[in-house]
Amino acid sequence: MSIKLKHIKKTYDNGEEVLKDINTEIEDGQFYVLVGASGSGKSTILNAIAGFIPINDGTIEIDGRDVTNLPPKDRHLAMVFQNYALMPNLTVSENIIFGLKARHVDKEVQQERLNEVLQTVHLTEYKDKRPTNLSGGQRQRVSLARALVSDAKVILMDEPLSNLDAKLRAEMRREIRALQQHLGLTVVYVTHDQTEAMTMGDQVMLLNQGRIEQIGAPLDLYNAPANTYVADFFGSPAINLLDGQLMGNRLQFVNGVEITFNHELAGPVRIGVRPEVSG
Repeated sequence: MSIKLKHIKKTYDNGEEVLKDINTEIEDGQFYVLVGASGSGKSTILNAIAGFIPINDGTIEIDGRDVTNLPPKDRHLAMVFQNYALMPNLTVSENIIFGLKARHVDKEVQQERLNEVLQTVHLTEYKDKRPTNLSGGQRQRVSLARALVSDAKVILMDEPLSNLDAKLRAEMRREIRALQQHLGLTVVYVTHDQTEAMTMGDQVMLLNQGRIEQIGAPLDLYNAPANTYVADFFGSPAINLLDGQLMGNRLQFVNGVEITFNHELAGPVRIGVRPEVSG
């Protein structure tokens, strides 16, 4: 299922404008990452797509259908939260099929979907355990399984790996990406982690204070940043940004170093040099 955001704007009651004319198209089966610093608007976009918060202007389309004013239950989406949102008094199986039971899905269908998704996320042997007896990674798999069992074709993920340690985050990145590709899901994934954005996304939107800085494939944002904000956001170690002055065919830096070019240009410039090519 595809998603289109057209001229999305969001202003809170206190006058704070948190989304400023957001436009993008998420293709069917795409892993689309929203990345940015805290307060950039990435989670607000996700919540707007889900229908958890109303927007002030613009339209949201899912598979060609205008869902701007539809409640969350009518958008046919599933969501994976940062805090897992599991019920401690229920077993793994009961947590996974909770939504199906609430919708009065036939019991045989519930069991069939449950068995299938337990195998998919490698939790069959844990189906009768409670969340308190699981590791962080296993709890996140339960949360993911609950989204998958709904049979939704769009899954929204709000920083799902931020509570895990570095090693487990790397493992779960690979698992989620492989699962998304295998099932052909459309995933909208929120993160502040540039590594997650670069290694998981088909397309990445970098946000800054409610505005889009750049949208593109991960390597496009890294190798051809639209501005210095994008250039400085991606890369570890960070890019080296140097101010200089073009004079004819010479580029002179503030420390007196000069570089000669074949073409004559004039004016102040800022040069970016990635650490991996500076040696």
